[in-house]
Parts: sequence; structure tokens; C-alpha cells
Amino acid sequence: MNKKCTEADYRLFVKECKKWIKEFGLTDWQVYFEKVDMENYGHCLLNGKDRTVTIAFCKEWGEQELRPKTREEISRTAFHEVLHVVVYGLEYLADSRHVSRNEISEAAEALVVRLTNFYFNRG
Repeated sequence: MNKKCTEADYRLFVKECKKWIKEFGLTDWQVYFEKVDMENYGHCLLNGKDRTVTIAFCKEWGEQELRPKTREEISRTAFHEVLHVVVYGLEYLADSRHVSRNEISEAAEALVVRLTNFYFNRG
């Protein structure tokens, strides 16, 4: 049975996304948010060339018996979607036809630095 997501749920999702975007230092991305009909709880549409991302939140929360719609689950969904932005560089390289070892190392290093800063720069 699905449960409708309220405006309060959406505001929490956006607030949590913004918090994690700031925590991970993803300030070089232009971020947009939307609420859409979809099967997933959340979704990211990334454009690395323009450094834009649209993070979507579901209009209805499905699978209540598996993942009840709670503040924690909405926050967890926001965190999950922001992590897609964090790993974008590696995902982009994986999709490229010709990638040098150096490009992979640079993307991995950028991710390691971002995660290190995230962990050690938390208040």
C-alpha cells in the first residue's frame, strides 16, 4: 500500500539534501529539486558538463511494510541521492569509452579527499 508524501515530507527531503550537499562540499553543482510520480523514493538526474543536478522526491511512498515513511527514511533517501552526486566522477569515467589510468586515479583521489573532508570537518 502506498502513502502520499506531504509538503512537509518534501520540505524535509530538500532540507536534508541541502545539508548533505553542504557537508560533502558539493558547492560546485547547481542543484534543483522536484516532486514527481515515480516508483523509486528518490532519483538524481546529473549533467556533469553543466554541473547541474535535479534531485527528485516521490509523490507516493511505496512498500510501507518494507520501508515505512518516517523522518529517518526520508533523510536516508536524501543522503542516498546526494551520494550519487558524490560518486558522479567515477560513474562518468566508467561510462567513457577511453579512460586513462590517470583519469581514474584522479577521480578516485577526488572522491577520497571529499570523503576525508566530510568526515574530519564535521562539527
